[in-house]
Order: sequence, then C-alpha cells, then structure tokens
Amino acid sequence: MNRWISASLIAGTLLVACGSSDDAGKPDSQCDTYSEGLTKKSDAGLVSVVLESSTPAPPARANNDWMVRVLDATGAPISDAEVTVTPYMPKHGHGTSVKAVVTRMGDGLYELDPVNFVMAGVWEVTIDVKLADGQTDKALFTLCIAD
Repeated sequence: MNRWISASLIAGTLLVACGSSDDAGKPDSQCDTYSEGLTKKSDAGLVSVVLESSTPAPPARANNDWMVRVLDATGAPISDAEVTVTPYMPKHGHGTSVKAVVTRMGDGLYELDPVNFVMAGVWEVTIDVKLADGQTDKALFTLCIAD
C-alpha cells in the first residue's frame, strides 16, 4: 500500500512538473504574432477582422488603442456593423473591468479604445460583429502580453 501511495505521489509530481505553464493549454508558440494587418476569419466565415494597428505595438499590459477593419467574405469593408471587443484571460478565468469604446471611422475601420490587459500572460480577444441584417459572427485573436 505504501509503495502504491509513493508511486502515485511521484507520478503526480512529475505530471505537475512536466505540465505546461501556459493559459488554457495554449503555449506561447500558439499565440498570434502581432503585426499590422494581422487578419482573422470569423467563426462562421461571414467576416474577416484585420488588426490594422495597436498603440502601443505590439499590444502591451494596460490600455491599448486598436484600429480594426471589418471586411465581408468578398473583402469589401463593412462600415455599418456593431462591433464589440472582449479581452479574456483563460488561465485566470477573467477579463477586464475596463470596457472599450468602439468608434466607427468609415471604410470598415473601427477604433477600439481602450483594449485593456490587466496583467501579463495569454489573452484571447474576441471581436464580435453584428451585421446590419442582424447576423452575428466573431473573430478571435490570441495574444501573449509581456510584463
């Protein structure tokens, strides 16, 4: 019996020691590499969301000002969508209390300010898009935010 308990403790310790320290199973290598023009197709394929710019660049801890462009399936800009942004840190199971204001800039461009990351780590940023005809879709950016 003691041998079984010892073996279980050793196995458990090895699993913890060898487990990844990433967020929700996403090692840093699975984070999107920031660059101006980083594009994500939406879940249903109705739109693409282009991260045109971030200030600061790359996105950092605290407040960020994002410019995103929303395009339809043919690549044409969508200027009349309702866009919301939701930053979420899966490892810690929380988002941020700071709500981004979305401003339509024309030609499919939307300013999201501030996109807030309260701490370093892996963040999932969901861009929800409600089209004028009522259809909804979303695109997901996964970013590693440094200290």
